[in-house]
Amino acid sequence: MAALDVHNSLVTRIVLYKVRPGQQAAAVEALRGLFSLAAAQPGFVSASLHRSLDGAKAAIYAQWCSAQAVTNFRALPEAAALTANVGELVETADHRGYEIVCWRCKYGIPQIVAGQYFVSIAEFRAGEGEQAGVVERVKAHVEEVGLANGAECLALHRSLDGGLAVCYGQWDSEGAAGGARREEDWDGVEERECHAYEVVMTLKGKA
Repeated sequence: MAALDVHNSLVTRIVLYKVRPGQQAAAVEALRGLFSLAAAQPGFVSASLHRSLDGAKAAIYAQWCSAQAVTNFRALPEAAALTANVGELVETADHRGYEIVCWRCKYGIPQIVAGQYFVSIAEFRAGEGEQAGVVERVKAHVEEVGLANGAECLALHRSLDGGLAVCYGQWDSEGAAGGARREEDWDGVEERECHAYEVVMTLKGKA
């Protein structure tokens, strides 16, 4: 399992992939190789691989000790080769650094565990100068609704580049995770995209 860094003391990276039609399984397998390489690198803390239940997406939730550790990993020739392989299987790859704005959880600090929960990842894109308003609207929803309708955990993230907000949710059923995208659940928030996922694997560093 991997605990979310709710105090923002680590470097959190979320990578959102839109996979090519029929290529999700191959993309997930290719990402496994990238995970194995990352887990052996200095500064690696944890990474969790997700696949969307509709076959359209894959996602990585990773934590590192420092931004330099991330840079060093991405500069490795082996990492570049594996990343290029993944690139052949996906249409887009959105790499960003994040911090957690707020969170709610039934069991303490949120933990990512393969096979334990269904996951929703809701993406809220923001134009220039608009992220703060988007984050506040999503935050108000998270705080108002809380852990209802099958939610076990909700963690709202904002990207450090100001372009995206992501709400990472854990749910007790596939139906509840899928229901996280309902329009009426995000009144006043311009939701761009939301998918239900399962956690394929989680790796932790040696430290």
